[in-house]
Amino acid sequence: MDEPRYGRAKIGDRISVRWTVRSPHRRKFMKRHGRYLNGNDLIEDELYFWGEYEAHSDCELKDKENAPKAVHDVLHPVRGSVPVLSNALNTDPYVFGEHFKNICCGIPKKKDEEEEVYKHGDVIIFGNRKDGAFFFDTVFVVDRRVRIDYYLNKTQYYKLSIEPYNLDRKNEVMYFYQGVSYIEDKEFYSFVPCSLEYTKKKLPQVNISDFGLHRERTNDNWNKILKAVETAEWEIGVYIDKI
Repeated sequence: MDEPRYGRAKIGDRISVRWTVRSPHRRKFMKRHGRYLNGNDLIEDELYFWGEYEAHSDCELKDKENAPKAVHDVLHPVRGSVPVLSNALNTDPYVFGEHFKNICCGIPKKKDEEEEVYKHGDVIIFGNRKDGAFFFDTVFVVDRRVRIDYYLNKTQYYKLSIEPYNLDRKNEVMYFYQGVSYIEDKEFYSFVPCSLEYTKKKLPQVNISDFGLHRERTNDNWNKILKAVETAEWEIGVYIDKI
């Protein structure tokens, strides 16, 4: 799991991490208020989870050697009037707020941008490959493709994901995919594996050869995902507070 670099900081130090401006994208172990499933009940709590947040954040260093090395508990928003650096990396997928969003990561490029790559109900999982397995930190169930319009550019999502991505392109991207939330569909929904405390547990994993990363949703592959979360002893986080 790639993390930001923490230099010469000592365990227990508070560190301010700048926006990631060069590849590769790096995931952070974050702490943020949200909701997770306890059976069929939604429980509010502070959730710990792996995910992307390329913009500025503050963290506490927990370990110098082994992931997660730090807990990022302050995620700095980017206001509408603040310019985004031309070489800033974008956060994708974006898991904060009512709906997960995905603009480019895991989406094959098409010559015709009007052509939809995914349809309602498709499942995309995000994470890291290792030794034939795929350790995942985000499960994205596609709801629909949304056209980017003028009003969206006032949102944190635009500043953190769309604007930095478009600054590095000749032709601006015109669409993003919106995920299904648990409130909308309690059988198939987007979520992040989460913990109620700082943990070094391995993330849930699936076998790439018999599952794949982008699949049409079926009861069988959905049950494999849920079983993997249960086996790895993570919770299912269905809502992370917006930035």
